[in-house]
Amino acid sequence: MAVVLFTSAIVAGLQAQKRLALLTRAFQVSEQAAKKANDAARQFQAVFQNVEDGIVIFDDKASIMDANRRARDLLQVNNIVSAVEIVKSYTELFKLNGRGEESNRVSFKVELPEINDGRDIRCRMDMIETVTGPVYFGVLTDVGAEERLTNTRLRFIESINHELRTPLTSLSGSLDVYLARFGKDLNASGKKLIELAKGNADRLLILVNDILTLHAVDQKGLSISKKEIGADVVLSDAVANLRGYADSFGVNLEIERPVPNVNISADPNRMQQVMGNLISNAIKYSPRGETVMVGASLSENKTVTLWCRDKGPGIPVHSRTSIFERFAPPAHDHERQVTGTGLGLAIARELVERQGGKLLLKTIHTSEAIDDGASGSTFIVKMPAATKLPRVEEEKT
Repeated sequence: MAVVLFTSAIVAGLQAQKRLALLTRAFQVSEQAAKKANDAARQFQAVFQNVEDGIVIFDDKASIMDANRRARDLLQVNNIVSAVEIVKSYTELFKLNGRGEESNRVSFKVELPEINDGRDIRCRMDMIETVTGPVYFGVLTDVGAEERLTNTRLRFIESINHELRTPLTSLSGSLDVYLARFGKDLNASGKKLIELAKGNADRLLILVNDILTLHAVDQKGLSISKKEIGADVVLSDAVANLRGYADSFGVNLEIERPVPNVNISADPNRMQQVMGNLISNAIKYSPRGETVMVGASLSENKTVTLWCRDKGPGIPVHSRTSIFERFAPPAHDHERQVTGTGLGLAIARELVERQGGKLLLKTIHTSEAIDDGASGSTFIVKMPAATKLPRVEEEKT
């Protein structure tokens, strides 16, 4: 009997110890879950309180009620209850269908008669059904602030047009006239300084034109005025505009002959912007003493190809698509990357496509080159010919 009792006591003790271990484990799991829940709540509050839009949440029973810092600022109240009461007064707007049923979303202007500081507060309110009833959450935005920001940006763009492009155009033209009239009388160093100033003025002018073009694209106000223009005219004008810029980098700029006697249907100014971006990029990435070549050819399908070729480092494989995106990330390492806005190629492709053409890339990166000096990039602009032409040999570029 004693043995049986002793054995039963041991078994009961072991079972109690096991239950205690299970309870301890359950408590630890519960404690960890509680800690994770508290961490998640803190993270949610950090995001909720610091988003740019105002957010107000409430239900019909006043059991759920919250308003973040931005909402209280927009409504100019210092407590959650006041913010909720202002937005809650609009909940009747959900009953829009005349049958007493509530819609899922409604937008309205928040009227704050006691506040007259030019604010235009708009609220987009959503409703979700829960087991305890509807829960409303409103997103508040200061539309007036957005309009003021838009107007500021428009004024900035206008100032760029009047205060930068006009004087830069005048400066570039004056330097051209000065070099043409007095260039032969200048000593080597003086002429070099004038050419450097001319190149930098052209560079800034390209940048200003890129900003204005990007603005026109975003505002859907990009103007394209097509007319027939010779391929040789497009190339010769582009080379003439960037000759000084190439000299400032110690790079030669040449047109490969012959250029086919063919017209394209395009906007002359936009084509200069396209070729200016392509040629200036080629110049920046070319080693001193190298030559940037431009040329044109005509294919059998009556497509005119304008191209620009350099002997720079080429484009790495991972960047061959992204370089045509706005604000593209650097394609090269720190030693080879040239500073810029990352807009030129994106704008060039936009302008080419708006005129019915295509902008393509052929490139060999230094890591792919078999022989020294075999790297480089060729940017290809394909445009339809403007006139009916006789059959010619297939293009070589």
